[in-house]
Amino acid sequence: MKCRTMKKVLTKSLCMLAVFLLATACGKEDDVSQTNNNEDSKTSYVYLKKYGVEIIKVSIQKEEFVYSLSVFKGGNNTAFEGNVKISAWTEEELTAYNKNKGTSYVSIASDLYSVTPERQTFTKEQKSLNFDVKLIPEKLLKVIGENTKAEYVIPLRLESEDVEVKANRQDLLLYISLEAPMLKFAFYEKTVFVQEESTSFNVGTVLNYKIDGKASGSQWDFTSELVVPENASELVTTYNQSNKTDYELLPSGAYDLTEKVHYNINDTKAETTVVIDRNKMEVKYYLLPLKLSTPSSNVVMCDNGILYCLVSRSYNNPIIAFSAPDPTVIHTDDGYFYLYGTEDTRNMPIYRSKDMVSWEYMGTAFTNETRPIWEGEHSLWAPEIRHFDGRYVLYYSWAKWGDEWNSNVGVAVSDSPTGPFIDKGCVIDAQDMGVQNSIDQFFYEDGGKKYMFWGSFRGIYVTELTDDGLRVKMNADGTPVLKKRICGNYFEATNIYKKGEYYYLFASIGSCCEGAKSSYTTVVGRSKNVLGPYLNKTGGDMLYDKYEVVLKGNSVWAGPGHNSIIQVDDDGVEWLIYHGYKKLEADNGRVVLLDRLHWTDDGWPYVKDLAPSVSSLIPVFR
Repeated sequence: MKCRTMKKVLTKSLCMLAVFLLATACGKEDDVSQTNNNEDSKTSYVYLKKYGVEIIKVSIQKEEFVYSLSVFKGGNNTAFEGNVKISAWTEEELTAYNKNKGTSYVSIASDLYSVTPERQTFTKEQKSLNFDVKLIPEKLLKVIGENTKAEYVIPLRLESEDVEVKANRQDLLLYISLEAPMLKFAFYEKTVFVQEESTSFNVGTVLNYKIDGKASGSQWDFTSELVVPENASELVTTYNQSNKTDYELLPSGAYDLTEKVHYNINDTKAETTVVIDRNKMEVKYYLLPLKLSTPSSNVVMCDNGILYCLVSRSYNNPIIAFSAPDPTVIHTDDGYFYLYGTEDTRNMPIYRSKDMVSWEYMGTAFTNETRPIWEGEHSLWAPEIRHFDGRYVLYYSWAKWGDEWNSNVGVAVSDSPTGPFIDKGCVIDAQDMGVQNSIDQFFYEDGGKKYMFWGSFRGIYVTELTDDGLRVKMNADGTPVLKKRICGNYFEATNIYKKGEYYYLFASIGSCCEGAKSSYTTVVGRSKNVLGPYLNKTGGDMLYDKYEVVLKGNSVWAGPGHNSIIQVDDDGVEWLIYHGYKKLEADNGRVVLLDRLHWTDDGWPYVKDLAPSVSSLIPVFR
């Protein structure tokens, strides 16, 4: 028990000692005259009552600030006379102090303060003397406002030619805490997607100001400007090095900073607007560094912090925030892209866009009156749009969930991409072709022949179509001229793309439709023949369920797949349009996403990070 009690006492004593040391780590105040050691009994000396680092709060509300500095006598004999003075440290002395203490203090210029009187004389009777350190806050504001990140001090030293100065009690650093209104950015990084010809974004600011320690609103009606720093190019270089990016400085003609930040009396925050001219930008990533400057009130300081605006002609995923699964896209002579999707919107939704980023709803491919009716009521899934022979040809899956032998491929035609589409009936009948779950068709024309690829988790097959593309091409005996299985049972949602000497077969594996739990994944194989075999990197055949991954889910997105025919922009960049679930908004259904298709050096396609992007640079169309 005694040992345990002693441990408690010792622990408590150590804690009290730690608190004491912490409390005395900065400014110190000692009454050395009360000490009675042998050294003090033999000497007479002078010392500063406060020494070390002393924080002084200088209010901009006052015309003059005065700090009273006390000098005391000490030792056994204090009945002496002598001159004392307060002098400033040299820059070399402050540099040495900073190096020793690990600080970075900056000395206030001597013309910004005064010590009065310059020197004083102790009489035998006097025990202490006072010196006044005087500051003009408004003058101080101008200096500190030029570098608000610096830590300013007035380094002072007690000196005497007549009497000893107590060692370690002769130096005082007055650390200046200026209580002035400080204008700062509300944030120091902002992402700006420029999609309109003239894109505006807000820049928020806050005014930090205290009166007698309490937060206060502005006492002035004033404005401040946004400017690009003179060293903007250097700032961009430093930012790129720190963040491993490759931004360029936004060209000066691409932005307008004429609107100022305006504060009314009592305001604590305010915004201004920056305008970006899209036509003065290329499709690349830019950086626009901004700082606050030139407040119209001479008592307001602007923080030196830099706001980095990350500016680009970019888009956010999803590009269509409504459920439009299994998208198919065509670029038409009128300059528009038209997108069609599975009928989560009844009768098959149609969207239109000039840039594949901003889409407008155009209606549906069918109406209740023109909707296909063969073999009774089904669902319209997985459209595939083409244009040949002067008309738009829309293939569709006429499907019944769970009835795979009664799920087939149909076709409709129209003179316009927005319809009305006139149904032409069945193209591929599951029972006639002997292929269970005959859906997810894909049309491909090669070497003067029209092919139809189709199938869903019961093998992927290919057949040849008639010249008008409306029926399967048959032999005289009524059998198809071509029916070939090219993929195993892992796959659905086939898509063929030719690049160089290879045909690339894109497909989807996994579960398509389980919301945030969907495991849909986009995969690929390639062949030098449109009819296969389609192989992975190591020669594994898709017929035996081998593949390479192009795109899969991540922490944000689930089930990315069933991509449209690949689109190419005016810079030759290939783009993948596909559907997926946003995990936190899975109830919105399978929304439409867009991503750039990259290629490895040995010719394999992939999406960056093998996952849907949140945002990216837009496709280029001139």
